[in-house]
Amino acid sequence: MQTPYQRIITRTRQVGPFAYQNEVVQSVRSCEFEVRRSGGRTWASLHLAREFRELDEFNWMDEYRIWFAPNDLRFVGRVAGVRRRTSGGEFEVILLSPVLCLEGVWPVFPSPAAASEHPSEADVSYWVRSLLNECLTAQGMPAFDPDAIPDCGVVIEMPILEGNWSLRTVLDVLAVMAGFWNWGVDLKDNVYFQPTPDSIQAQFHVGMERGWGKVVSLDDRYCPYETLTSIKVYGEVPVSLGENGQIVRPEHRTAFSKSFPDPTMTNTYGNNQRVVHVPMVRAEKQAAAYANACLTRVNATSHKYELHVSNALRPLDPACGLIMLHDEVGERLGELPAERIIFELGEDAHVHIHLGQPDLFTDNLSLLPHKAEKGVLPDETRILSSILDGEKAS
Repeated sequence: MQTPYQRIITRTRQVGPFAYQNEVVQSVRSCEFEVRRSGGRTWASLHLAREFRELDEFNWMDEYRIWFAPNDLRFVGRVAGVRRRTSGGEFEVILLSPVLCLEGVWPVFPSPAAASEHPSEADVSYWVRSLLNECLTAQGMPAFDPDAIPDCGVVIEMPILEGNWSLRTVLDVLAVMAGFWNWGVDLKDNVYFQPTPDSIQAQFHVGMERGWGKVVSLDDRYCPYETLTSIKVYGEVPVSLGENGQIVRPEHRTAFSKSFPDPTMTNTYGNNQRVVHVPMVRAEKQAAAYANACLTRVNATSHKYELHVSNALRPLDPACGLIMLHDEVGERLGELPAERIIFELGEDAHVHIHLGQPDLFTDNLSLLPHKAEKGVLPDETRILSSILDGEKAS
């Protein structure tokens, strides 16, 4: 039965060397998908009934697409896991987007052959373009347009990577250094790295319908404890490059650390220093870029907002601009960037929007990635297990 928002789920079936394009998936009861500032589209969950009979009918090479209308594509992903519920005859299918490919790339940068081609310091975006140019060469990797990645104006030392961190983690950290930029893989399988536009992409008024959907509820959390006056950054053991591009380690293996206070905030709020351990940071300008971005973004607002919106038909993406928010009496709460947006599509199109302060010191793996062995996907594993266990991914 056609739903009010014309939900369409299609898939490209991979059968041996052949691909069957744009096959419509029938009997979709509901679905949901997530878009983040850091990582873009990440996962989706489909609830299917009756068309399938066995788990082995799902192929990890099958590519699923979520559309709101024939010309309105919202998500592309491949099968990561399937659960069958015999009581309702329903299959739950977890999809992961192409950004997963970047979790499987562990850069060694710069390569000895190319070390002399890079400056010792450069704009953060220069290092992003250089990393993508070296890493996205294998078949099946997303593409990127270097001209579409602008300079951010933040200069850091050359990132020296030894294969200890995935490309996805490295891009997470560089995006914060750039000033909490947006990055991910778009619907055309291209990597983007860009600031949030100053323009307003949507306006929401609690209890009113203004064209972007009706705000069902607003959760406003005041977080004065996260108003920071100083950040102490811990990083990795400082290293340098020798004349032939080899890595030179110091005699004493001491982790990098440095404090970055904000005198103005200290005079107003007293001392509230927090400590962060940041992957790949080995030098002062790298640490300063990360700390200054955190102080600026976290102290821009002491509120976190979570919106629940019904009848949300228009596209929303953290990379597409700010969201203007008004409360139930019409007071403007701010023009805020989104950290995370989740669409839930059943009989209606619902969306949950997370605005305001990022969760720097709690459970946001995008900002504080955990070191893992190669081949282990901590964020995706957590997402997959939490959804299959019936919980929301945090």
